[in-house]
Amino acid sequence: MKVKSILLSLALTLIVNVAVMAQQRIVAVDEENSSIQWIGKKVTGAHDGHIKILEGSLELTNGMISGGSFVIDMTSITVDDIENENYNAKLVNHLKSDDFFGVEQHPSASLLIKSAKNTGTNRNADNGKLTQADQFTITADISIKGVTKEITFDAEVMTLSDNSMKATGEIVIDRTEFDIHYGSDKNLGDKMIYKNFTLNVSLALN
Repeated sequence: MKVKSILLSLALTLIVNVAVMAQQRIVAVDEENSSIQWIGKKVTGAHDGHIKILEGSLELTNGMISGGSFVIDMTSITVDDIENENYNAKLVNHLKSDDFFGVEQHPSASLLIKSAKNTGTNRNADNGKLTQADQFTITADISIKGVTKEITFDAEVMTLSDNSMKATGEIVIDRTEFDIHYGSDKNLGDKMIYKNFTLNVSLALN
């Protein structure tokens, strides 16, 4: 009986230790304090603006990204580099049209994290506080205009306190893979719009 009791105690201890080791946590996106900047380039220059996040969260296992999903409000597209109101509105409406993102039929886009590989951890002192920044290579499915493709990008997750984190990343997307071909023909010369556009993502999480 004594041997069985010892074995049972060891088994319970192992189960508890495994449970502690595999701590899981879901952190929600603070939409008001998060941002996504888009940058699109053409032969003669570039344009940039923002789009809003409707909702999202990251799944963490032992403090590391293990999943997550995000919904982006495509109807919220803004243009930040054009001051003239008429030209600004013209470009915003064009981006919302079927030539680009077709927001009437596809008002949202989404991203679903499939896997994340930790590639390093940096610890820095910031105003006397120790911050931890973990680097990840993330593989995810992104859905734009009704088309879903797998993408890979690098991201950083910084622990600011016990209850708050910040995640940043740069996502480069080939728009032609999502049936957005307007202006991508090389025969257009200096009127050509490059097929790749960039999303600079900054997420506040708590």
